[in-house]
Amino acid sequence: MTLFSVRPSVNLFYALLPLGILGGVLLGAHGFHFEGAIKVQSVLSSCWWLLFSVIIMLALYDAFQYRLSPSILMQRRLPHNVPVNQWTQVELVFNHQFKSNMKVELFDGVPGECLEQAFPCELEFESGQQCIFRYKIKPTQRGDGLFEEGFLRFRSPFTFWQYCFRVGEKQRIKVYPNFARIHHFSLLSMASHTPLMGIRKRQKRGDGLEFHQLREFRQGDSLRQVDWKATSKKRKLISREYQEERDQQIIFLVDSGRSMRAEDNGESHFDHALDTLLLLSYVALKQGDAVGMYLPSPGKSRYVPPQKGVTSINTLLNSVYDVEPSLHACDFSKISEDFMGYFPRRSLVVLLTNTRNEDFEGLYESVSFLSKRHLVLFGNMREQALDNRLTAAVTSLDDALAYSGTMEYLQKRKRYKKYFENRNIFYVDETPQNFAAQVVNRYLDIKRAGVL
Repeated sequence: MTLFSVRPSVNLFYALLPLGILGGVLLGAHGFHFEGAIKVQSVLSSCWWLLFSVIIMLALYDAFQYRLSPSILMQRRLPHNVPVNQWTQVELVFNHQFKSNMKVELFDGVPGECLEQAFPCELEFESGQQCIFRYKIKPTQRGDGLFEEGFLRFRSPFTFWQYCFRVGEKQRIKVYPNFARIHHFSLLSMASHTPLMGIRKRQKRGDGLEFHQLREFRQGDSLRQVDWKATSKKRKLISREYQEERDQQIIFLVDSGRSMRAEDNGESHFDHALDTLLLLSYVALKQGDAVGMYLPSPGKSRYVPPQKGVTSINTLLNSVYDVEPSLHACDFSKISEDFMGYFPRRSLVVLLTNTRNEDFEGLYESVSFLSKRHLVLFGNMREQALDNRLTAAVTSLDDALAYSGTMEYLQKRKRYKKYFENRNIFYVDETPQNFAAQVVNRYLDIKRAGVL
């Protein structure tokens, strides 16, 4: 706890007000020359100086009482990692030594990229009691965030001044992509409610296929996969794993060009792509596959080699949380060449982008180049505004032209889809709201078909 400032309060003004009134009377008395006027002026002057001296002495004494202010310790409690565009609770714990109840004004040093609706606020510290204050923040941008020290303001003993103290410490947080959706998916899958997220259940892998090995039971395995003899020996559930379940690699290639700066529902398409990356990674890792990533960036490209285990999600989060889309279009030709150098083994490449008509030719060549070695799942996001335009009422010539142009553009996108699918490239064209679920569904289709 360190002193930040000492400022006069309104009560000091009220204390000085009689001094000003008396001074005005004294000045007015100088205009009178009746008998005894000099004596009256002398008495008024003495009273003014006496009152002035008392007020100044009390004010100075009161101002320096901050040295005797009780100690106040503030501890801030919140997760070190928080999701973007989600409300997160922050808890402030105050330990103080006030001997009587004291009202204080609080302002915490919330990062500028976070929304909050709590400050400034007034608290009451009760004598001998710990004070706990809770509020919520909503980060609006991924990356590193910094909480500055908090500020407490309260009045001096004679209430002539307001003391402002810095309390607490600076605290760094990491604002990650919205991993809350993974937690939501985990809860739904445990309750067998995954259709609520738009993810359709598939027939379980391993049914009627060639036996490969025994392994521990995984959430989602059918009872027909359980090897009861091995289970009784190991005293824990053991499942049969079949040949289709061999280790497979899922590699994400995420576009970070200017087209990904487009926004829907307050989030950029790049953020939606990262949400998709995390959700599909979680599903794939739970399936026993290895997940890697290549994210080209103007500053420094991010590369994560294929890793297994659900804990690999943390590696992905730490690799992408502070990346922002560029102001320039991506050079997919160079990106595809670099990608082939990083990932020589045949894998399922999940390309996440939002392509425009002018990007199609270069993108097709790059995807075709990747498909020579890898199986490609092309996820192409489209703006929600396009779908909204088709359902909006047409009441003018401008509306008709906009409708016609939108329809023509969407027809071209459908031709792109057919063009890619005819060349054995899996294709998803969906709005951001449903994009993640549709990409996961297509991944499950690929796994079930055994084409990888």
